[in-house]
Amino acid sequence: PIPSEHKVLQDIFTSLVLNCSSVASNAQMKRKLDDVSRKLEVLYDRLRENRLSQSVVLGLHQIVQAVQQYDYNTALQIYTQMISQANFSEISSFMPGLKVLIQSAMQLNVYVQAH
Repeated sequence: PIPSEHKVLQDIFTSLVLNCSSVASNAQMKRKLDDVSRKLEVLYDRLRENRLSQSVVLGLHQIVQAVQQYDYNTALQIYTQMISQANFSEISSFMPGLKVLIQSAMQLNVYVQAH
């Protein structure tokens, strides 16, 4: 399982994908969200295996906090910061999916409630 302190990442990102999917009306958006889900599985595997650096994990938690506050602009700023500072090979498999997810949520006007 994902370590309990990181479970919130899975909960929020997965809820956001589901909420986006439920309002996405076109096939292209649904395909994009399917792709996001696949990339998030890579992220969840890395969390399970404890294979992410502390700075990346911290950034992900900051993104989730921004998402929970419906502040997608801040989430994207944190994303951009992470891309510029992190080891690209460590995050390249899932970060693009995260960006698509945040942008899709903004575009679809979708939010997620903290559990």
